[in-house]
Amino acid sequence: MKKTVLITGCSSGIGRATALYFQREGWNVIATMRTPANEQELACLPNVICPTLDVTQETTIKDAITEGFLVF
Repeated sequence: MKKTVLITGCSSGIGRATALYFQREGWNVIATMRTPANEQELACLPNVICPTLDVTQETTIKDAITEGFLVF
């Protein structure tokens, strides 16, 4: 069974680099960002999904839970 990691802030910087690292290592990656429609590279990689998530906006957190990206 593959491991899965959820990473916030994947549109740039450390979040993006971390998502790429885990994808190369064979993990399933949930690479969240505020505007995934602007992302081209990560969204095309195998085992990577790029849902909308802004940790400062409660509605996007609730949506991520409803869609099954976050489980508590």
